[in-house]
Amino acid sequence: YNPKNQESQRVQETLFHEKQTIIEGCLFGVDINPNSVKICRLRLWIELLKNAYYKTSPLTPLLRGEGNMEELETLPNIDINIKCGNSLISRFSLDGNLQVALSKQKYSIEDYKNAVKSYRNAENKEQKREMERLINDIKGNFKTTLQGIDPNKTKLRQLEGEVENLENQIFLIPETKAEKTKREKKIAKLNNEIDKLKVEIEDIERGKIYENTIEWRFEFPEVLNDEGVFVGFDVVIGNPPYAVLEKERNTTLEPYQLILQYAKSTHRYDKIEGGKLNLYRLFIYLSYQISKCKNEISLIVPLTIVADNSLFSTRKFLLDSCFRLKLLCFPQKDIVSKRVFEDAKQSTLILMASINKKLKTNQTNILVYTYPSNSFDDNYKFFATTALEISKFDPQSLCIPLVSENEWKIINKIHQFKPIKDESNILVHRGEINQTIFRNYITSNQSHKKLVKGVEIGRYKINTVFSQGVREYFNEDAFLASKKSNHLCSIKRIATQRITGVDEKLRLVATIVDEYSYFADSTNSIHIQRDDVYSLEYILALINSRLFQWRFQKTSSNNNVSTTEIEVLPFTYSENLESKITIIVSEILNAKKSDPNADTSALEAEIDQMVYQLYNLTPEEIQIIESSNG
Repeated sequence: YNPKNQESQRVQETLFHEKQTIIEGCLFGVDINPNSVKICRLRLWIELLKNAYYKTSPLTPLLRGEGNMEELETLPNIDINIKCGNSLISRFSLDGNLQVALSKQKYSIEDYKNAVKSYRNAENKEQKREMERLINDIKGNFKTTLQGIDPNKTKLRQLEGEVENLENQIFLIPETKAEKTKREKKIAKLNNEIDKLKVEIEDIERGKIYENTIEWRFEFPEVLNDEGVFVGFDVVIGNPPYAVLEKERNTTLEPYQLILQYAKSTHRYDKIEGGKLNLYRLFIYLSYQISKCKNEISLIVPLTIVADNSLFSTRKFLLDSCFRLKLLCFPQKDIVSKRVFEDAKQSTLILMASINKKLKTNQTNILVYTYPSNSFDDNYKFFATTALEISKFDPQSLCIPLVSENEWKIINKIHQFKPIKDESNILVHRGEINQTIFRNYITSNQSHKKLVKGVEIGRYKINTVFSQGVREYFNEDAFLASKKSNHLCSIKRIATQRITGVDEKLRLVATIVDEYSYFADSTNSIHIQRDDVYSLEYILALINSRLFQWRFQKTSSNNNVSTTEIEVLPFTYSENLESKITIIVSEILNAKKSDPNADTSALEAEIDQMVYQLYNLTPEEIQIIESSNG
């Protein structure tokens, strides 16, 4: 930058004011961490400082680049755009009526916007403080008025009015004893509701829950129209924290406790409930709420959002709310240099949602890109689908698989067959013994019944050497004395591991347990009600097959192997192949019983080919499955 050069001066001034326009009118941010807020503000000031220019004196001739250069252009007070506070908690809803507030005060929305503009361009500390006082006065009036029309207080006044009417009711005909009793009961019930509501209102007003929160309803006047209606932001971006709120209830992390209390008491996040609430799910919903009717959202979130059972409601919300959902997936987490965040062993994705709040359900287009590393330059898998196709593929969980176009075709092909959960002869459930609740019944005494844990389940075998823990048994007599049931223990059934590493080649690990046993909750149990239709060995072959391994991995985003994930797998049956498969499985089981390390790979490969045949797969489709890393 050469202030003496006319063109250089023009370019520098232009860049400065263009950046100023963008920063002041287009960039807004919130963070609960004050240091993060300071760093962000500093970063924006530095960006402006890069193009700061010298102002010329009033005596400078009309031609630019001539005259005396005196001082740098004053940097605006852009700190007001980046606020410190808890963005997930707000006392007032976004549709709260500001018209009442505006009618009761001398300030208009235009005055509010002008005050913010004046604050940014204040030339000294006194002007800045004066504008700050004015802004706080305007926002204070908004808060006071909106508190007066708080839904809880409105409901309280309504209930109190009902009680007053009932207590002062005038009867033309004297009420009977029964009618009086009924009226008094109703009054008592209403008074009980009033007392509860008063306590709730008092707790909210006295509590810390609304300290240091962001009132999106009026915090940023730029997203209000002239009538004070909240119109929202054009684009929302973020990298939210992933903490699970319930895990923090017994710690000193107060912000999480307050967020959890707020979410459960206000019901503002009910649309994404299910499982244990975590922060990033709340941020997804908040991003939608503060958006314009048509908007773009981009967030970095855990990969679990595509398939985790507990996130069903969040997926459903996204599929119902977007007209396009673009997912850039980075599943790699074991190789540090290939992670998105080297310090976090976390598979992540970039969620890019195009919002249209007037859209009907199932019109969402979904684009899924899966990268093997942390670079966009890597060869990636891609497939396109729709919300309607996903709802047909997996109506129970709405899982979005990480596949290529060809793999997606194979998945749709095998899912033409009904899911296991719709086969009435097959029952899948979690192991019946909760090892925490029933800890008192678990013992090392070998005279008691066998307790099967996930760690001892192998492919077609029971492990005799454990990777962790020791053999334990179950005190059935004490258990049954407490009127519990043992109806499954004598049944021949399949046991699967319930936890396997998400990146392991074999995710489904199962065998048959035919001796009297209890199953721990670290296992899944599968049994059939009638073995004259098909054998349990046939079901075991499907579970352990390469096809099922491949299919399972395409929608598994964590270490769990849940009953839901097993039940959604496609089931088919062929009498001819069933008998052949049963014979081979029996051969494998006998070989593993004699020698757990027996090599049965040739027999297992033979089963794999028959399973491919069951699902009518072509040689090309089989090659895709067999060449997959899964």
